[in-house]
Amino acid sequence: MWRDVDITVPDALDGARADAALLALFPASSRRAVAKAFADGAVRLAAPLAKGAKVRAGQCLHIAALYAAADLRVAPEPDAALAVAYLDDDLVGVSKPAGQNCHPIDFDEPGTLAAALVARFPETASLGDDPLAPGLLHRIDGGTSGLVLAARTPRAYTALRAQFE
Repeated sequence: MWRDVDITVPDALDGARADAALLALFPASSRRAVAKAFADGAVRLAAPLAKGAKVRAGQCLHIAALYAAADLRVAPEPDAALAVAYLDDDLVGVSKPAGQNCHPIDFDEPGTLAAALVARFPETASLGDDPLAPGLLHRIDGGTSGLVLAARTPRAYTALRAQFE
């Protein structure tokens, strides 16, 4: 994470959208993190800057807070309830109650199924292409109850995601 950084817009980014420029200046970040920084008002010139605003070479941007892509992970919640319906070495099936989201929209959203899964099955944290939905093979709406499957191994994740597709 970067905090309280001042950076000058280089000539190569003259006229670029502010969000695209920020991502180019901080390639270890992500589109999601850049969007969050703009939504939080954390990118400023003299005032908060809109993500679609054009930046000019020589302008100094102040970034109050910008997450790196590696920071955007589900935080384990060890005390969260998790109703395991099926478990083996490769797969876990969990009964998700209505009202609980499968994964967070923002990385710091509490109470998700993913946070409970990562706490109980830490091996799921590194599985999949979305660090906010670790190991999840599918999802169901937050207002819907039902069985959600998560992989516990890379092999299971790859094979089962292919079957879901």
